[in-house]
Formats: sequence, structure tokens, C-alpha cells
Amino acid sequence: MIKLVDVKKKFRESGLENVSFKLPNQGLYILYGKSGSGKTTILNLLASLDKPDSGDVIMSNHKSTYMMQTDMLFYNLTVKENLLIKLNVTTIDKKNYEHDLLNLCILLGIESLLNEQVAVLSGGEKQRVAFARTMLGESDVILLDEPTSELDLSNKNQIMEYLKKISQKKLVIIASHDNEIKNFADKVILMKDGRVDE
Repeated sequence: MIKLVDVKKKFRESGLENVSFKLPNQGLYILYGKSGSGKTTILNLLASLDKPDSGDVIMSNHKSTYMMQTDMLFYNLTVKENLLIKLNVTTIDKKNYEHDLLNLCILLGIESLLNEQVAVLSGGEKQRVAFARTMLGESDVILLDEPTSELDLSNKNQIMEYLKKISQKKLVIIASHDNEIKNFADKVILMKDGRVDE
């Protein structure tokens, strides 16, 4: 379960003002709103990258992963090297991880890019690689900031269908202003000027 109670967070001229909501342990939820509405600030708080000025952020789930707007890829490495990085920093079963890696790359249409250097990829290809790296490994909560911004409709729908499927067992939270993905959500949380717009 995730719970925000009267959360305030100032960030330059924007931020959050008395934001409260509760989410269960599974399902797909979209924080929807314009740039500056507070979506990314909420994800940063949930990822423990920031702390609220006041109020409470309560997470009963212990393992989370976060895909930021910037791809955070190592451009001098190959796609495969980027995707294998988690093996060096977490205690994951190598055989299962590499099996999942290949299957996910096939699903995302990037299996032919595994030996390509990230620097030569298109924006959409980089976003799919960043998505794959986020999804690999074990986590209870998936946090994604604008994961479909660089994708065409076909790739966008494929990623959203995949997220919808895994949200039956995990909690998926997406920050987005993409109107085309709203129909995949169990619930859309409208954000406006740092508040939940009921």
C-alpha cells in the first residue's frame, strides 16, 4: 500500500499542496496533468529521492524501481551491457534474469539492438531500452515518468499492455500527460497546480 497524507513540497515556483491519496498493492494508476502539475515530484517522493516539507509518505512495499524522464543509460556501452548492469548491483538469479532480458527485448522489438552502442540509437529505441532495464529484476512497485513520450502508437500500446498485465500482481504508477494511455489505467489521478484535482 502507498499512502500520501497532506503532503506539501515546494519546488521553485511550483510543488505539492496538501496532496492525499491511497493506492493498493497492485493495479495501474496514472498521475495525469500538465508539466509542472506535481507528477514528477510525487514519483521522486515515492522513490525516496526527496522528502516532503510536511505530511507523510507511507509505503508498505519494500522493493521499487523508477524510470525517470531522462533515460539514465550509459551511452558508451552496448544495449546488452546497459541491461546487465543490475546483475552487478543486486542479488538476482543470473539465469532467470538473462532469460527475462531476452524475452523482454523480443517483446519490445529491441533484440536486434543488443550489441549496438546506445549512443547510435534513436530516441524511441533509447526509451525502450530504458524501459526494459527498469522492468528487469524484482520489484513490488514500478514508478515511470513519461515512459511513452518518445514512442509511436504501436510501441506505446505494446508497453501499456505489458504494464497492464504485470499490474495484476504489482503496483504500477505512471506520471504522464499522454492522453492516449489513460484508458489503460485502473484509475487516473488528475493533477493540477500541485493538487489532486477531484
